[in-house]
Amino acid sequence: MKLYLLSFAILFAAASAIEVTRAQDLPSRTATASTQTNGPIVVVPSQPGETNKFEIHLQEGFYEGREAAIKVDRREVYRGTPHTSEFLGVAKMIRLTVRSTHPVVIFTMPSKRVNWSKEIDLKAGAMLGIGLTTNAVVETRQATQFGYD
Repeated sequence: MKLYLLSFAILFAAASAIEVTRAQDLPSRTATASTQTNGPIVVVPSQPGETNKFEIHLQEGFYEGREAAIKVDRREVYRGTPHTSEFLGVAKMIRLTVRSTHPVVIFTMPSKRVNWSKEIDLKAGAMLGIGLTTNAVVETRQATQFGYD
C-alpha cells in the first residue's frame, strides 16, 4: 500500500510539472496578427512565390519576459515575449516559407539593445536556432533538425 501511495505521489508531481511547463508555453498575446500560434509553435502563412521551408527556433536564454522581434527578408514574422521552457529548452518555433535560399534574418530585443542580423544559406540547414546569453550575446546554430523536434 505504501508503494502504491508513493507511486501515486510521484505521478501527481510529474503531472503538475508538465502542466506548469504547458502554462509557460502558452502563446504570447503580442504575436503578430498574421500568424497562427499553437503553444510554442508559430506558423506564418506563406505568400505567393514562397517555396523554401524555413524554421527559426528561439532556444535558451529567454527567461526575463522581454519582447523580441524577428524579421525575415524585411517581413516581420514574430513579435512577442518568448519564454524558454525548462522542459524542452525552446521558447518558440517559427515556421515559414521564403522565396530566397539565402534569407536575411534580423533578430531584435530592444530592452537589451540586441540587434543581430545574418544571411542564412538554407542548403546548410533549414532550421536556425537563436539563443541569448546572460550578457545579451546572440548565439546561433544551423541544422536540418534539432533534438527536441
